[in-house]
Amino acid sequence: MNPKVSWILYSLILLSLSSLGCRQKAQVILTSGTIIPLHFKGKDGKVVLNTELALTRTAHKVGLMQRTKENFPYDRGMLFVFEKKKMQSFWMKNTILPLSIAFIDEKGVIFQIEHMKPHDLNSTKSVKESYYVLETHKGWFQDHGIKVGAKIENFNQHVGALKRAVKNQK
Repeated sequence: MNPKVSWILYSLILLSLSSLGCRQKAQVILTSGTIIPLHFKGKDGKVVLNTELALTRTAHKVGLMQRTKENFPYDRGMLFVFEKKKMQSFWMKNTILPLSIAFIDEKGVIFQIEHMKPHDLNSTKSVKESYYVLETHKGWFQDHGIKVGAKIENFNQHVGALKRAVKNQK
């Protein structure tokens, strides 16, 4: 599905769910490949990173392999969501683009940012356990003034749907 169409559909689902009011508790169903907007407070105000979800083991293994600037624009990221909190380890096998990787805690706060080189088979490991890992173009965080300690501002809006989605996609 076209990423713009996916993002528009997700936005429409959220909008329609919000119009239901507090009487009904509807659930958003997310799948790997769905694009969700993540909001950060950057050096020049609000910054949005359109983020593709990686929810399954297959999506985790493939990640951003073989992506190029043409099919992975600069304002795009990939959020890896894991069912269990654990030490995370990533490498760059078959990955063409240089990437920055952020390890994120259960409250949506970045606790570690690293940079990874194309085709590097050395692992980049988290310093503590995490459910969430965000990859994007190398330098994206720095370019927007996003550092360790930054919080995904709309994380609470997504966390419930993310947890349900990863459990449903085993």
